[in-house]
Amino acid sequence: MGRRLFKVLGTAGASSFPIETSDEWGDYVEFSDDLYHPDRFAIRVRGESMEGRIPHNAYVLVHPDPKPPAGLLTVARNESHEYVIKILKQRRGDWVLIPINPDYDEIKPGEGWKIVGYVVGIREERGRRKYREEGDNDGLRP
Repeated sequence: MGRRLFKVLGTAGASSFPIETSDEWGDYVEFSDDLYHPDRFAIRVRGESMEGRIPHNAYVLVHPDPKPPAGLLTVARNESHEYVIKILKQRRGDWVLIPINPDYDEIKPGEGWKIVGYVVGIREERGRRKYREEGDNDGLRP
């Protein structure tokens, strides 16, 4: 199985506060060649709102799609170009971005937030040259 480099566009908050595009802009991270699509990009995760599914400091690979299916791990951006990662769900006809960790707040897209895409890969560093990676071209679920 081959490997492919993906551009890191910054960091995303998996916390109560979004995180701006960071100084990691211009870096690259490696994922399986099976996940390659020319429009995909990576984001570094900061925070604990997705604890248990996406660890702090992991990388996620994002497939751009402003209307992903409900239930997927989803990346959203606000007007200040700050990113967050949450679970996209529909509740009583409204879309909502929900954290796994109940200590963090939900976000309603449309209130200054725009869906960017869904997560197709997670890469967690585990020491020098060691990592755990998972991926699914159809999107990852919680």
